[in-house]
Amino acid sequence: MPLPAGMTPDALLQQKARDGALRLYGEITEEVENRLSHELRAIESYGYASIFLIMEEIVQFARQNGVPMSSRGSAASSLVAHCLGITSPDPLRLNLYFERFLNPARHTPPDIDTDLCSRRRDAVIRFVYERFGTDKVAMVCTINRFRRRSALREAAKAHGLPPQEISAMADALPHRWFGPRPKSAQSDLPYPELIGRYRSPLHQQIFQQAHSMLGIPHHLSIHPGGIVIAPGAITDLVPTQLAAKGVVITQFDLDSIERLGLVKLDLLGIRGLTVLGDVAEEIAAGKSETLSSVLDAIPQDDPATAELVRSGRTVGCFQIESPGMRATLREIQARSVDDIMVALALYRPGPLTGGLKDEFVRRHRGEEQISHLHPALAPLLEDTYGVILYQEQVLRIAHELAGLSLADADLLRRAMSHFDPGQQMQSLKGRFIAGAAGRNSVPPEVAERVWELMAAFAGYGFPKAHAASYAQVAWRAAWCKRHHPAIFMAAVLANWGGYYGQREYLM
Repeated sequence: MPLPAGMTPDALLQQKARDGALRLYGEITEEVENRLSHELRAIESYGYASIFLIMEEIVQFARQNGVPMSSRGSAASSLVAHCLGITSPDPLRLNLYFERFLNPARHTPPDIDTDLCSRRRDAVIRFVYERFGTDKVAMVCTINRFRRRSALREAAKAHGLPPQEISAMADALPHRWFGPRPKSAQSDLPYPELIGRYRSPLHQQIFQQAHSMLGIPHHLSIHPGGIVIAPGAITDLVPTQLAAKGVVITQFDLDSIERLGLVKLDLLGIRGLTVLGDVAEEIAAGKSETLSSVLDAIPQDDPATAELVRSGRTVGCFQIESPGMRATLREIQARSVDDIMVALALYRPGPLTGGLKDEFVRRHRGEEQISHLHPALAPLLEDTYGVILYQEQVLRIAHELAGLSLADADLLRRAMSHFDPGQQMQSLKGRFIAGAAGRNSVPPEVAERVWELMAAFAGYGFPKAHAASYAQVAWRAAWCKRHHPAIFMAAVLANWGGYYGQREYLM
C-alpha cells in the first residue's frame, strides 16, 4: 500500500479509524475506544491493515464518482470498517460481533465485500487498475467445465455434424435449474436420452466421447466480483491472460490464488443499486446535488416510507419484494430499517423450518410471553425475544454459555453450516454440553435442546451484519418508491426488474 512518509499501514489505519470515530460519534467514548483498540490489535496481529486501507480508497472513489454502493457480508461487524466508511451499519448500536468477521481460528484473510451499481461498476474496477498499477492487478478467473450440453456440442462439432442436428440433440436433453443432478447425468451409460434415437456407430462414438469430457475444464470466465492486487508484478506470482472483456484475469481460480497468498477483494455488481442510482441521478438533474448526496440524504425515520413498508407495498424494492417477504413485513408490522433487518433474517429456511419465525412474530406482537430455555440465555437472545435469529448468536451462545473459545465457536458455526455430522461435531457437542453445565449450571437435557436449536438454525442462518447492510438499501428503495414512484418504477423497468417479470411491474 503506498503510504505517507514515515507511516506504517497500522499507524495510518489507527489514525483514520480514530478520525472516523470522532466524525461519526462526536467523541471517542470508553465503549468506542475499547472496541477500536480490540479490533486494531487483532488487525495488526494478522497484518491485514493494508486490506482496510485499500478498500477505503476504493469505496471513497465510488462515492466521489456517484457509484451507489453497499457493504455486504460480515464486514459490517467491524467498527474499524465503519469508521473508515467501508460499511454503513453501526456495529455498536446493533451489537454486531467482530469475531464473526475476523476470528482467531480463521487462517485466510477476511472478506471485505462491497456491492456496487452494476452499470457503473466498471469505472471502479478501472480505478483499481490505474491506482495500484495495471501490472499488479487482475480480476480472478473461474473455470468453466464441460457439462452435458457443451460436451455434446464440442464432440459433435469435432466429428463434423451439421449445426442444426447438433442443436436438435442438445435441445432434446432435459434442462436442470437447481438441486442435485438427475441420475441420468451420473449414469455410466452415456446420454441415455439420445442413445435410442441416434443408433449409428458415429453417434454412439460421439456420445461416448462427450461423456468422457464431463467435468474437464472448458474455458476461463471472469469471477463475478473478485479482484486481486499483488505487491509487485502480478505475473511473478500467477499466470494471467486478457479476457474477451478487455481486462487482465488470473489463470488460477479463487482457491488456487488464495493458496498463493493473494487476497481477493469482491466488487460485485447489484441491479438494485443501479435502480437507486438512476432515481438519484434523475432527482439530482439540474440541481447542485450529486448522486451520492441524494442517496445519503434519505431519512431513516420517514413516516410515509414506514407506512409503505408496513403494508407490504414493496414490489420493485431490493430484497423485500417477493410475496413471502411482503407477507413477513406485514406480519411483524415493519416500520423501520431495523424491522426490515429482522424480516430479512426471519424469512430464511432456518427460522422457517424450525417454527422459530412464528414464535418470533407472536412475541414481537406481544401475543406470547417471552421465555428462555435457561436464564443464562436471556442476555444473549434479549433483542430477538428469546429466539435464535442470527448466525452471530450461535457464536455468542457457544462462547458465553458454554465457554468455548471464539476459535472453537466459529469452527462449530462452520461445521453446522456445512451440515458436518462427523467426529469434530460430536467432540464439540460433548464439550458444549459439559461447558454449559460447568459454566452456567445448565442441565444436560436443556443444553442438548439448545444444541439442537443451534444446529437446526445454523445451516441456513443469516449474519446480522449482512441483514443490516441490505436493510439500508431496501429502505432507500422503499423511500424512492414512496416519494418518486414514476421515476422509481421506470428505473426498475429499465434495469429489467428483479423478482418479477416486466409485465408485473408494468401492471
